[in-house]
Amino acid sequence: MLAERYSQAWPQAVQMLSRFGTPLQTLPSALPALLQERDQDDFDAPLAYWMHLVLQQRPNDQSTLEDTLYYLYPRWGGSHEAMEDFIEGSWCRGLELAQRNALRWCKEEDWLGELPHRP
Repeated sequence: MLAERYSQAWPQAVQMLSRFGTPLQTLPSALPALLQERDQDDFDAPLAYWMHLVLQQRPNDQSTLEDTLYYLYPRWGGSHEAMEDFIEGSWCRGLELAQRNALRWCKEEDWLGELPHRP
């Protein structure tokens, strides 16, 4: 059990997580029912799986979309093309132009960071 293995850190972790509700005293033995409905395609495309779950609860949530776009940066194994495809794709289809432009700005800021610095 984790509490025994990490006897010094466990009480601090439980206290830190208590702000999210009842403190986690024991780990659950099974996933929540919603998460059990996964097939092999979900494991092959984890981003799509998690985005689908999050956007069901918070449709067109700008913060979620910006965070996802961040992980499509080239430094994390993505590309600017993947970022553009994300912005123009189905995940962002319901956004207004200003919201899409905010995502585009995030992408362009990454391009600007690659420019050589002038003295």
